[in-house]
Amino acid sequence: MNIEIEKWIIKEKEIICNVAHKIVAVTKCCDDILDEDYLDTTSKDDYGTYIGYGVKLVRTEYDEYCYYKGIKYCPFCGKPINIIVDDTIDYTDSYNKLKERQGELYKKLNKADSVKSRKTIYTEVEEINKRISYMYKDDGIEILSDLVKGSETSD
Repeated sequence: MNIEIEKWIIKEKEIICNVAHKIVAVTKCCDDILDEDYLDTTSKDDYGTYIGYGVKLVRTEYDEYCYYKGIKYCPFCGKPINIIVDDTIDYTDSYNKLKERQGELYKKLNKADSVKSRKTIYTEVEEINKRISYMYKDDGIEILSDLVKGSETSD
């Protein structure tokens, strides 16, 4: 399986404070690889430390906590899993503009005196919050089935 990704970075004072991985395209090796019950994608280990983007085998314990074990080969057909970084994009400027606009809207929200204007401003704040949140999150396995190009299976 090949997973093509974009690496999105956001810097704060020239230090990378966030890295998110967005899946661009997927070429699957077999139909079972997209089973969301056993596989996931993550860039952090069990302790929240950044380890690089990859496919992980999920093992759930009794306390509902998920543990991830990195895998390099498909557990169903044995073919290699390749993560290909197509591009690294710096979204710092976009992020800063969204944060600035968010701050302006919060100030307006605090000064607004009508329910209608507060509702309008709050709707715009929610949209900005969604866009900021999206910049911080890695794409997960649930998006893979929407992006699959085809099967490399040659049986």
